[in-house]
Order: sequence, then structure tokens, then C-alpha cells
Amino acid sequence: MTRHSSRSRLKLRELTTGVVDAVHAIYGDPAATEHLSSTPCTRDEVAGVVTPGIAAALGSADRCAMG
Repeated sequence: MTRHSSRSRLKLRELTTGVVDAVHAIYGDPAATEHLSSTPCTRDEVAGVVTPGIAAALGSADRCAMG
């Protein structure tokens, strides 16, 4: 089930595994991560973080998003 919320200037949607490339475009870019406390991530590293997070969220639809 896809859930989303939309307002005139902001659109929120559930993450899917299809976002790995978009997240990697940010967290894999040395310029974008220059001031973060970690080095740029590989695509596999991003997938290793994003995919379990999505799976956990899908299994907890009846709980608060904050934990």
C-alpha cells in the first residue's frame, strides 16, 4: 500500500527500494558529504541502510514513526 501526503509546496511519500540511487546521489557525492562526519558512501552501503529501514517501516505500520 502506498501512502502519501500532499500539500501545495510539500509532497511526502513512503520510501521504496527505488530510492537507493537517489539517496546514493547525495550520500555518495564528496561535495554533498564534505561537512558530514563520514566519507561518501558506495551504492551498496546506501542500500544496506535504506533497505532494512524500509522493511522495518513496512512491518510497523501500526506504530509511531518515531519508534
